[in-house]
Amino acid sequence: MAMPKTKINQEANQVFTSFQTKDSLFIKKLICRLFRNSRYYRYQLIKSFRYFNYYQSLSGHILKKLYWGRKYGKYSLLTNCQINCDNIGEGLYIEHTPIVINMASIIGNNLRLIGNNCIGGGGRGAPTIGNNVTLGYGAIIIGDVTIADNVIIGAGAIVTKSIEEEGAIEWE
Repeated sequence: MAMPKTKINQEANQVFTSFQTKDSLFIKKLICRLFRNSRYYRYQLIKSFRYFNYYQSLSGHILKKLYWGRKYGKYSLLTNCQINCDNIGEGLYIEHTPIVINMASIIGNNLRLIGNNCIGGGGRGAPTIGNNVTLGYGAIIIGDVTIADNVIIGAGAIVTKSIEEEGAIEWE
């Protein structure tokens, strides 16, 4: 497993590109941190999540596991997000919180979560989500379902059946 720096940089660019300045990424992070902007906390959540998962997969590195686990726990509480999944591709983007992702879920690249989303098992298996999927505000995916690539799930939708059609738009 490679060091997650490229994933973190890509996800940082996604979080801070909507920030309305033409400054460097460092300046954008600094401004968000100084003014306690939620973008900074979401970035720190994703960063600590990636590093914690990376060091969990290695043997040894006990101090790094403890450090990143503690940091992930802190930002998880601050942002009200519970991400327990190891199988998340690069490009995770969280617009608003809260978010809950089940441990057994398998998620592809470029998942965009608008907010108040739940990707869970409900005791009936866990979802498998393809690449470039967007979940609208309040969208919930429950059970052993498969979501194809390039799917948009609308706000408030509750998905309990698989979406096999690539590029589909689901709102029910």
